[in-house]
Amino acid sequence: GLGLLSAFQPDLVKLDMDLIRGLDTSSVKQTIVRNTINMLRDLGKVYFMGGQLESALRTLESARGMIPEDSDTLFYLGRTQQELGRPSEAVALYTAVIQKTPDYRDAYYFLGQNLGQQGALADAHYYLGIYHLRARDFKTAAAQFKQSIRNSEAPEKRERAERLLKQVEEEIKAEKKALEMKYLALAKFTESLKAELEAIKKAAGGG
Repeated sequence: GLGLLSAFQPDLVKLDMDLIRGLDTSSVKQTIVRNTINMLRDLGKVYFMGGQLESALRTLESARGMIPEDSDTLFYLGRTQQELGRPSEAVALYTAVIQKTPDYRDAYYFLGQNLGQQGALADAHYYLGIYHLRARDFKTAAAQFKQSIRNSEAPEKRERAERLLKQVEEEIKAEKKALEMKYLALAKFTESLKAELEAIKKAAGGG
């Protein structure tokens, strides 16, 4: 029964050939396979969150074997490898996530963190800068890109950080201008409200 599933932790998961055969033409088989992969990925997350790292690794590797390019699976594999003290493997996995899904923000953070632990400071600050840029924390992003520039010996790495620093500085200017416009509009509204209140008071006094 399904009760066994919660206690059973296989080292390897395989799909029957009968299930794979005709997969491209059967919506039923596609649903079964898709949800099996989702289940393995989600179980891997549960094992990871619960500190069962070896179980997480086995389960996520099984999911990866079925769909090698699933970004969530690759990301949690990276987190698992990181917690197991394998930063090089984690870096490769986070890099793969970013290549496949450039908007996967957390991958930039953990990639930067791992690169920093390995002493690759220019790259570490660069990816942390992207993380904060995507989180719209522009001041922190700017600080990270400046650190990347300071630690960059290769011209191309310095240039890529300078390009994003320029973008961030433009965002900071735009944000500041928008804030100033907001305060100006608020001040005008306050003055208008005061004038209306004074007019009401005079009208009431005259009555």
